[in-house]
Amino acid sequence: MLGAGSLIFMEDADMRAACRAAQGATKYDYLDGYDARYFPPRFLCRLKQGGSYPAQVPGYVNPSLVLLSSLTIACASASWITRAKPAAHNIPEEGRAV
Repeated sequence: MLGAGSLIFMEDADMRAACRAAQGATKYDYLDGYDARYFPPRFLCRLKQGGSYPAQVPGYVNPSLVLLSSLTIACASASWITRAKPAAHNIPEEGRAV
């Protein structure tokens, strides 16, 4: 589970492990806290001296979300534009109800 789904279920021990795995022990010793965002999905490890570094959410997740959202909007727009409209002129005269 990557992305926003995993951020929801992370506990403190998991957050520390994600920060340690992202940068190793060098910056882990200066860890001050965490910052989890769900839109766009990201997980930042805050340092005592200021600054932060990303952990847990891979870099391809946010561009993928933008691309898939754009494709969804394009497909929905195309289906709305090309939707079938009832054409009364295509019904033969003997088939029309009076």
